[in-house]
Amino acid sequence: MKLSALAKKPQLVKMEIKDEGIVKKYGETVEFWIYDRYDMDTYLKLMNNDENDFVSLSVHIKNMVMDEDGSLVFGDGEIIPPDVLTKMVEEVIGHLGNSVAQTL
Repeated sequence: MKLSALAKKPQLVKMEIKDEGIVKKYGETVEFWIYDRYDMDTYLKLMNNDENDFVSLSVHIKNMVMDEDGSLVFGDGEIIPPDVLTKMVEEVIGHLGNSVAQTL
């Protein structure tokens, strides 16, 4: 297989937080979009993140979370509840694959 066969532009994929506690508290699943692939710099930032530094990790993840139109969800100073943020980070890390998740 030629390497060029693997190269493609990232596509948005829908993510859903289906956690029972989140659904019960907010009345429905929470959805957001991320790209299906990222550049190596993004992967390395996540892999090299200190496992005890959730703040830094959540900042990286928040810069990856978008609406269905590809616009970033988080504007200047906007925050979401900590329980949703925690589950959002878990979903993104899970999506990016076991190699990243094992290092965090």
